Amino acid sequence: LVSTQKAFDVDIAKDLQVGWLDNPLTLAFGAEYLYQGYRISAGDPASYVGTGSQGFPGFQPGDAGYHGRHDVAEYVSLENQLTDKLSASLAVRHEDYTDFGNTTSGTFSARYDFSDSFALRGTAATGFRAPSLAQQFYSTTSTNVIGGVPTQIRNFAVSDPVARALGAEPLKAEKSHNYTLGAVYSPLADLTLSLDVYQITIGNRIVPSENLTGADVQAYLTAHGYPNIQGGSYFTNALKTRTRGVDFSGGYRLDFGAAGNLRLTAAYNRNHTSILAVAPNPPQLAANGLELVRVGHIAQGYITRGAPRDKIAFGADYAWQRWSAHAALTRYGEFAVYQDPLSNPGFDQTFPARWLLDLSASYAVAGWTFTAGVDNLTYVY
Repeated sequence: LVSTQKAFDVDIAKDLQVGWLDNPLTLAFGAEYLYQGYRISAGDPASYVGTGSQGFPGFQPGDAGYHGRHDVAEYVSLENQLTDKLSASLAVRHEDYTDFGNTTSGTFSARYDFSDSFALRGTAATGFRAPSLAQQFYSTTSTNVIGGVPTQIRNFAVSDPVARALGAEPLKAEKSHNYTLGAVYSPLADLTLSLDVYQITIGNRIVPSENLTGADVQAYLTAHGYPNIQGGSYFTNALKTRTRGVDFSGGYRLDFGAAGNLRLTAAYNRNHTSILAVAPNPPQLAANGLELVRVGHIAQGYITRGAPRDKIAFGADYAWQRWSAHAALTRYGEFAVYQDPLSNPGFDQTFPARWLLDLSASYAVAGWTFTAGVDNLTYVY
């Protein structure tokens, strides 16, 4: 698998004096040209001919291919300190992809300083994410054990005729609406605290479908001219989701004079993703009497439980003359992997929280900095 990305950007910013504004208006604008490529090359014949490699055979010649696309984007943003206490910014960006069309997104942010030590801030934005080339074209065959029976499961490219027969549709861009509201508080000169709450709603969210298998599926595919296929999956714009969360961070600096200084940091995040809607099956499946659960327990579990819901991070940085030391202790919360499409909880796996510790020390001399350390000293995955 080979991914290629080439980008060319032009960004320009300038402060402008506008008569009715007390402070300069910062104008920024720019453009970007982006090329993305994705290649699948066939594996060694021994990896897929006959029995091939067990579990995950090599990529076959039918999987191989090269796909590319171009994107041209333009943006403009305005930012101003409207009053001594109020600042605001506005930005708009337009994208035009050769494979799925164009879209426009925008962001508005504002901050109000009630005092030198306390401020409120907020942002409202729209966004999008183009379907990746891998989500559109990744194709491979693997052996899954379903009901105790080894079954050849194919991950179909969305454009594959078999995937289309099973209800695959051209992928659309994910669209989002994002809102944040937060506060910044500095009760002491060396202490800073911040708290932000946020909500992100994503429409047309792309997820892998369930493995569509069974006698009905094989009979359906055979009737449509695709014999000897036991089943498969594909990516689909099937969900509308909402993520709500909270971020807290704090930093404190201790100055020991000639003995150096120490900066301590702490951060906490907690979020929860819920599924607001699941797209119905395409009508051609119901018309042919094939009722499939395209996005069931397993696929929904990727979204709602497939990543930790909370994260805690502590950091310490000590500096003395040419020496410095860094420590980072991070806790990733539990997550789950769902195994059974029929929502049988006996097949779900929950993985407990884990702590990771990183340590390093540095020495600076003659413009050079030398660092030695260990990442994941606790040796956990």
